[in-house]
Amino acid sequence: MKKLIKPFVNHKLTLPSDSLSLPTVTITGNNRVAIEQHYKLISFSEKIIKLQCENGIIQIRGDMLVIKLMYPREIILEGNIKEVSFES
Repeated sequence: MKKLIKPFVNHKLTLPSDSLSLPTVTITGNNRVAIEQHYKLISFSEKIIKLQCENGIIQIRGDMLVIKLMYPREIILEGNIKEVSFES
């Protein structure tokens, strides 16, 4: 039974962002944001961070913002997160 159900479940559990190259934003509390599928860091300060993605700009506002990790398509930010917005 598991052999029949597993392929169906794995196919259905694929996130839309995985197949459509949409940004995935994961917010943990008010002090950490992980963003996948971004393309470029536009601007960075300890108050505002802007990231370019395929369909617009993701803007993170807060205090004492720092980049903890940055890969070509993923970034993890920490600080006192106040707002995450998307501008198309």
